[in-house]
Amino acid sequence: MNPASRVAEECAAMLQLRALLIEEQANLRAADASACEALLPTKTALVAQLGDLAEQRYKQLDNVC
Repeated sequence: MNPASRVAEECAAMLQLRALLIEEQANLRAADASACEALLPTKTALVAQLGDLAEQRYKQLDNVC
């Protein structure tokens, strides 16, 4: 498998995380702790997804080199 094959998926997840962090920042500025807490499950899932995708990419690169 090509190491670049999942780059689009990785980019999409990164953009989702960026949007979530912008929302979290707005909630922090508004001192809305409950809104920040509500974002945690999605934030955790996105970070885990990005970690998995990065691990897969590194494994694919090891197979290519």
